[in-house]
Amino acid sequence: MKNRTELFLKYSNSVIPIGHIFNKTENIPINSKYLIPWCRRGKKVFIFPAATAFILKIDKDITQLVTANHAFPEIEKNIDIALFLIPQAETPADLRPFPVSEIKIYSGLRSYKRLPRQDICVFEIDTPEVLFHLKPKPIPLGLDFLIGDPVFTMGYPFIGFEGTYQNGLPNYHFVNRLTSAHLSSIWVESNETLIMEFDNYVGPGNSGGPLFSLRTGQVIGIVTSVRTEPIPNFPQLQNTTTFSHATYVSELNRACQKFPNLPKFGECLHCYSQKK
Repeated sequence: MKNRTELFLKYSNSVIPIGHIFNKTENIPINSKYLIPWCRRGKKVFIFPAATAFILKIDKDITQLVTANHAFPEIEKNIDIALFLIPQAETPADLRPFPVSEIKIYSGLRSYKRLPRQDICVFEIDTPEVLFHLKPKPIPLGLDFLIGDPVFTMGYPFIGFEGTYQNGLPNYHFVNRLTSAHLSSIWVESNETLIMEFDNYVGPGNSGGPLFSLRTGQVIGIVTSVRTEPIPNFPQLQNTTTFSHATYVSELNRACQKFPNLPKFGECLHCYSQKK
């Protein structure tokens, strides 16, 4: 059994907030509280941290990242993305706002592969020098899971601007959120995508983050969504039971044709069938 804090400290440099770059400032359909102003090529733009991504592979030239597809619905129209390289926490409980001066924003994209039905998007970018010097470790992927396994997610939900300033610069609040849970059920959705359900809540901004198995220390899923259930016979009581969903990492097989250097796995149902 792996220790959650040890895994966080080992891989926190490999889990990164990721977002959209809005080149046009008018008609942005997002509350300004959740937008970070930035200067790009001499022009003012706004950036929305939409999700969490994690590193599959990195060298001095190319970095491959995976995130949730639903966080980038307009990617065909504007494929600019931004990575937020925030100061790393010393412990999982280190929650604090960061002034703009401390947040390193990098934009750049070589190519991408969308898997809409699996809710996965793989980005390939030119490796930012500052990220390479952080020496992030590629996230280990594994197919080994059992119902009841302890799991946890790692992500960076974005709280936005909370009205405070530091050295004249606004503070923006990213939360290092770790969610502990147990793997509660697994099923095939739409006859092709293996979905894993765990019994705890993840919030906006956690999408695309890794679902770690504490038993193996490997990532078995990619966080995608939540659902809630009312108490039977008490429909007025809502959101009483919350489950979160992750797509099984074997679904990355479908991206291997475009990115042949991605980790390859066997059939997505093989591991599941062995454990029934």
